[in-house]
Amino acid sequence: MLGRAPWRCGSCGRRFTAPSEPEIESRRRHRTLAGYLGIRDPKQRHSFNQRALGAVAALAALVLALGLLRYCASSTRPPESEGGPASALPAVAQPSG
Repeated sequence: MLGRAPWRCGSCGRRFTAPSEPEIESRRRHRTLAGYLGIRDPKQRHSFNQRALGAVAALAALVLALGLLRYCASSTRPPESEGGPASALPAVAQPSG
């Protein structure tokens, strides 16, 4: 019963009770995905975190490689001038005859 007895606030005078152990446990926030999944063993948690980080890194590398491949495979066009495609060619003297 220690810690669960009613208390009175010194400033406002309201009565309250201390939170029970399940209430304290439910308020704790997990910091890892393994914590959210309920993996409690530290070795299993570390292994799971390493695998999850590896999967994220592999996915990021795959997306980066595919983006680079798409960029390299795309056709590049020369910039068009304001006068159209004929004005981009230099004037060449025509032989008479």
